Amino acid sequence: MKRWQLIVAFALAALLVAALAFVLVRSNQQKPEPAPTPTQPLSFILMKDVVRFTVRGADGSETRLERDAVNDWYVVAPISAKADQNLVTWLLADLLRVESSNAAPAAAIDLAYAGLVTPTATIVLGLRTGEEHAIQIGLTEPRYMAYFVRLGDSVYLFPWDVVDRAVRWIDVMPVPAVKTP
Repeated sequence: MKRWQLIVAFALAALLVAALAFVLVRSNQQKPEPAPTPTQPLSFILMKDVVRFTVRGADGSETRLERDAVNDWYVVAPISAKADQNLVTWLLADLLRVESSNAAPAAAIDLAYAGLVTPTATIVLGLRTGEEHAIQIGLTEPRYMAYFVRLGDSVYLFPWDVVDRAVRWIDVMPVPAVKTP
């Protein structure tokens, strides 16, 4: 009987090793794809360094804001007026910290499908150093409630609300409301 027990023990051990090997091989084959890491593509820009903020429509319309030496914002095109400081600061902060969970090299994206061959709008951030960063706005991606956005050599999905607020400035100037007596 001892021989019989030894054979059964070896057989069970061999089955256990085979099952463990199967589980390990199988789990390595079915690794879930990692969730995309949120990206803040504009986080390298500090708000204090932005001195120009331009929004251009595909039709050539443009709203341009500039910051003066005392850090006050002014609309300089198409009209000249002091801008609503809180509104400009709020939108600029939203743009600089916007998160995109999807990013891809522009070469890997069908730019026509994304609406980036002829962007619907372009936002240009001008820095104190003279550098400019163009953010091209394409079409919406309805599954993610986001816009295709090109920044340099990459395409991102930006939340629709942040983009809509910025693009709206083409038609509605960010100037303070005038109080009437």
